[in-house]
Amino acid sequence: MPGEGKTKEQLVVDSWAKVTEIPDYEKAAGEMLFRRLFETSPEMLSLFTFSGKHSAADNEMYKSYQFTKHSTAVISAVSGAVDLLGQEDMETLVAVLKDLGARHASLHLQQTHYDYVGEALIFTLEKALGASFTTEIEDSWLALYETIADQMMLGADEQLRRQAEEEKEAEASDIIAKSFVLFEVAAKTDPNIAEQNRQIAAQKQVFEAKATKRNTLEEYDDELTRKASNLICQSFSKIEETVNLDPMIAERNRQIAEQKELFEKQRSSEEGKSENEIVVESWDKIKAIPNYPNIAGELLFRRVFELSPEVATLFQFAEGYITNDDAMFKSNLFLKHSTAVISSVTAAVNLLEAGDMDSLVSMLKDLGARHARFDLGEEHYNLLRESLLFTLEKMLGIAFSSRVKESWVTVYTTISENMLLGSRQYAYSKASEEKKEEAERNEPSIELVSSSWAKVKEVPEYEKNLGQLMFRRIFDLQPDATAFFPFAEGYSFDDEEMYESIMFEKHIVGVVLSIDAAVGLLENGDMKGLDGALRDLGARHVAFGLNKSDYDLVGEALLFSLREIVGSGFDTRTKNSWAGVYAFIADTMMQGTTESVERIAESVNNVDAADLVSKSFLLTEAAAIADPTVAKENRKIAEQKKAYDARVANLIDEKSRKAETKPTKAHSSAAQDAAAFGSEDFSLAAVAATKSSMALPSLTRSGFSRLKVLVLLLLTAIGAFIIGLSYRAPIPARNNQSDVLSTGRPIIDEIEELQNEVKALEKDFKTRAKTLKSKLSQLKKAKK
Repeated sequence: MPGEGKTKEQLVVDSWAKVTEIPDYEKAAGEMLFRRLFETSPEMLSLFTFSGKHSAADNEMYKSYQFTKHSTAVISAVSGAVDLLGQEDMETLVAVLKDLGARHASLHLQQTHYDYVGEALIFTLEKALGASFTTEIEDSWLALYETIADQMMLGADEQLRRQAEEEKEAEASDIIAKSFVLFEVAAKTDPNIAEQNRQIAAQKQVFEAKATKRNTLEEYDDELTRKASNLICQSFSKIEETVNLDPMIAERNRQIAEQKELFEKQRSSEEGKSENEIVVESWDKIKAIPNYPNIAGELLFRRVFELSPEVATLFQFAEGYITNDDAMFKSNLFLKHSTAVISSVTAAVNLLEAGDMDSLVSMLKDLGARHARFDLGEEHYNLLRESLLFTLEKMLGIAFSSRVKESWVTVYTTISENMLLGSRQYAYSKASEEKKEEAERNEPSIELVSSSWAKVKEVPEYEKNLGQLMFRRIFDLQPDATAFFPFAEGYSFDDEEMYESIMFEKHIVGVVLSIDAAVGLLENGDMKGLDGALRDLGARHVAFGLNKSDYDLVGEALLFSLREIVGSGFDTRTKNSWAGVYAFIADTMMQGTTESVERIAESVNNVDAADLVSKSFLLTEAAAIADPTVAKENRKIAEQKKAYDARVANLIDEKSRKAETKPTKAHSSAAQDAAAFGSEDFSLAAVAATKSSMALPSLTRSGFSRLKVLVLLLLTAIGAFIIGLSYRAPIPARNNQSDVLSTGRPIIDEIEELQNEVKALEKDFKTRAKTLKSKLSQLKKAKK
């Protein structure tokens, strides 16, 4: 076994080495992995910035630079992990995986997300390795991927914990900073406080240094809170000592005390509340600020243009201004737009407070749809999120705690996802409507066919003019098509004498009149009559072995000719209408051809039945000479033979009569059918003669003369040969036609096969005749 005796690590490394042998494997494997991921889990698409407004089935996304860059980076990461596995450097591998997980922490990936990616990776390996992807290799990769997923999730958890610690530290540092402001104010009034101030500052530095070394959030939080409280108490004690010295300090003290009280109330009010409740309460505080829509709107957009000046081109109010122009922020257009944005936030928060999620989602999707024309992507919504958080922080001050921030991030994620979804649904709906409108504009119309044909008939001698245009176009596109038409015999496709001949004129006029008749039946709604006429026309073309490409050639020539005659009135919809009508004509004619072929095949089968009677007749005729008692049975068989012969003769006569009505030679379907029947009769007669010779021993045993039997058989063979020659007819050859799958081709192939069989039998009979002559000579000598 290929993997016998190897560890799982060795199996992973060896199998990946085979993958890297594939040309441009990073790009190929990356595309296969993500196509599989989005096929099985479409919801994963929204996690990737390269998705933009693309769907999972959009090939343009897979060709984009962003996708290629990301997918190849993923495969490179897999290669790096396999390399470290091969080097047995597990310590580095774990560190790399944790770092990779930390960099994905903001996505808040769950176990199910990793499972989706794992399935896509196994699928990619199976496709890339083919038969060499054994169960042992699959198990080895699953084990490796489980390690990868576990370490990445661990890295993400550690990163989130670090972020939470930093946020807590920032809150505590904010409190300490405020206390130091009090120290600085008090120090200006009483220099004796400076020393105490320096001591507290030193303690602050010590605690901050210790905070960086803490391993758990709980220990750091408890100690930092206790130390901060002590510092605040000390600062208030010092301030109380100096209050009597400077009333200004007393006022400042009251302000800071109020802020401290607000901070404590904020923390206590957040306990036990949901994210939605926290968002609603914090927005109520924003609304309590006078003229809050104008203030919040200006803060929001100033931050947007500060972070990304280029997005100013998306806003009408920014035309003619630079992004930091104060005049823009005072313009009526800006005020109208910015207050509308803040009003939308207010409406969303109100629905959130009411618990009406259906209305909220509907509103957000509608808002996204109204912004679909701006082609906004995930990066634009991320920019707006950062600007909104900045605005909230500035307006809420100390009330903008880490819990408030987390709650707004969660709610905004819902807002942006539904707006993006609404934008994509609108774009899809718009595209569908445009396709529908285009389809309606191009929908075939019998009225357009009728009116345009009426314009054609207004042209003097329209039959000749349209016919000339059509057939000249046919022969321009495919010169060897002249082989199908008897009027072209002896001419090249560019010979003007052919186009001036009476046979050519008669043919083209007949074709145009057939079109006129079809249009008439179409106008009268006589679909049954039209269907029958077209099927009959297709049946009369069976001998030519026409296929779909031949009908397409005539269709293109017809549309070209109509456009030349009708002119500007032959617009796109008129063209499509004629194309639809012609497609119906071509399909119905091909069905008629198929049905004709089936009838011919049935006729050939009837000849097979006549063959059995012919064989029996030949044998019983010979037997009757030897034994008169056979005569009665012979007469019955003779009557059967006569009946079958009459049936075959009628079929041949019928085909011959049809052939006589056409000015064609070898192209007539009747002539071709007759050729088929003639070849078949000769074949049957020859086979019968051969079988009769096999009955020779039984005939001689009945006392019949050997010599007479041999002479009779020889005459039968010669007669059959002459009959076969009399029935044979030339088969029209079709130049440059390699497609043997056409509707009428099977019968032509069958006829050619029968002719080959006749030639073989002719050769066999010559040999047999020579042998019989030799035996006859030997019998004469023996008789003497």
